[in-house]
Amino acid sequence: MALKDIIAKLSPDNEKLFHHDPDADRRPVLERIAKNREAFADPSKKVRGGKWFEIGNNAMVAFTPTRVDGQPIVIDGQSVTFWPAADFPSILDAFEAAVRAGEIDNQLEGSTPAGASLPARELKQPRQRARRSDAGVSRGWSDERRAKFAETIAARNAARRDPEG
Repeated sequence: MALKDIIAKLSPDNEKLFHHDPDADRRPVLERIAKNREAFADPSKKVRGGKWFEIGNNAMVAFTPTRVDGQPIVIDGQSVTFWPAADFPSILDAFEAAVRAGEIDNQLEGSTPAGASLPARELKQPRQRARRSDAGVSRGWSDERRAKFAETIAARNAARRDPEG
């Protein structure tokens, strides 16, 4: 087989497929499901990033799952679903199974039915602020600024001393 025949079989998507880990996008959602399950069992527990549920009247639970970037995950066309509190643990189990099966992969990155957002890989590495060459060094006031300030203070003091003037 000639080299040109091998090169003809190359695809630009090969590198993406080589590096793609479908569980990488699912892992944060699965971790949040586990933390919310624990918080539902013990309501005094805090969940980093906020709880996905709120227990309301008549023992109903409002379930609002979100992505890493805070965008809602849409279930059956709704970003908030309501469930009986007794059924909520099994709802979390079913949601976890759906995430593991890849049923919401299309919502985990990029735009969602609820709106667009940044890809998760951009959220994991926050942009760094530009550093000034003189960062951490007190720059103080310029001589002109000091003189203008002194004039302002002198004018105020003169106005206080001579209110009619």
